[in-house]
Amino acid sequence: MKIILSTSAPSSLETDCLALCVLDQGEKDKNVPQLLGADKAIESAAASLISSGEVTGKIFESVMLHSPAGLRAKRLLLVGGGKSKNFSDYELRKLAGTAVRFLKPKGIRSFAFVAPAWNDAVGNPAEAVRAAVEGAFVG
Repeated sequence: MKIILSTSAPSSLETDCLALCVLDQGEKDKNVPQLLGADKAIESAAASLISSGEVTGKIFESVMLHSPAGLRAKRLLLVGGGKSKNFSDYELRKLAGTAVRFLKPKGIRSFAFVAPAWNDAVGNPAEAVRAAVEGAFVG
């Protein structure tokens, strides 16, 4: 497995698939998904999936969007991370593995996993990157 760390905007990455985590920010009655590490172009591309209720942020829920508008990636994979209050590096590790297991049978061998930003649910970005890489290797 080849790992490349990039600090460029996620929407500008040219890859077969761009994967990122979605958390459930809502209360019992209302589901409000949050895209971790997403920029405006990714939020725009995923808006219809979120507004339709197809993406909720439930743990391990995986939804792929082909040819997302405004992105250089061929596909956008949204992987649910569960409730934001319970989210940690441990869940991020499992989500990266889930992304690998979801993409492998589809023949997708190259993908970029967007690590959460400092102000997102994971406190330390270095730990977030480490967790994502470990999860991808194990997955």
